[in-house]
Amino acid sequence: MSPKIGMGKLIILVLFLAVLSLLFSGVTDSLPVFADKDDDKKPKMMEKKYTKAQKKATTIRETLDLDSDGTIDVDITIKKPKNPMNPIKVKYQISDSCVHGSTHDTAAFKIGFTDQVHVFERTWFTEGFKVWNKWFLSKKSSDPNHMIDLVVLPVGKVPVPFPASGDDVIQKNPNDKNGSFKHKSTIAILDGQDGWKGTVFFTGPPGDYFFWTIFPAEGLDAPCDTIAAFGIDLTLDPPVDNKKADDDWEEEDE
Repeated sequence: MSPKIGMGKLIILVLFLAVLSLLFSGVTDSLPVFADKDDDKKPKMMEKKYTKAQKKATTIRETLDLDSDGTIDVDITIKKPKNPMNPIKVKYQISDSCVHGSTHDTAAFKIGFTDQVHVFERTWFTEGFKVWNKWFLSKKSSDPNHMIDLVVLPVGKVPVPFPASGDDVIQKNPNDKNGSFKHKSTIAILDGQDGWKGTVFFTGPPGDYFFWTIFPAEGLDAPCDTIAAFGIDLTLDPPVDNKKADDDWEEEDE
């Protein structure tokens, strides 16, 4: 399980929760996230106004039918910039059934990074990663550090049940119904299902990782509920000091 994202390879972790609840009932629950000492510093370029379409980026798009019912449940597009110093952009379109809700109060999903070793030996990383979107950076955000905190678990632990660590990516403004993602009554790519649209950005240390999207699955006979997480194998390239690339992005108002 080590092909690079440039190969367009998606790795899906299928977690049948009824079985795993027995296997891991004695495993320690998830650990809290400890803030990095540089959490108060904003990643480079995160305040840049993205006015042009990104050029010469590596783009991967995957559409997933997670419950095999013939309809698409998740559409995810990842853009790796030509300049590794710039952030990676991830655009999500996710059905209500996967995130358990159609309002900001009920819907939830989280993000995490691991290495690419055997599933029961994987390390969950937070050090050196910065994850955000426009809402988390804004004054409307109620998030304490204005970052999307990552899931962190003991080595080898799978994200079942839904981890206590890490920020819910779907957040709301304190005084209205808007927030970090937007809900749509119908999304064409999801075969007309209700769902959520939004974008996140991240930077991290060079290396090979699995980039995880984690759902509050409960092992029920319902769409997405027998799949707790899916991961995409992703290589973060080291920065090249003598490479000057004008990576201009278009950050959509989802």
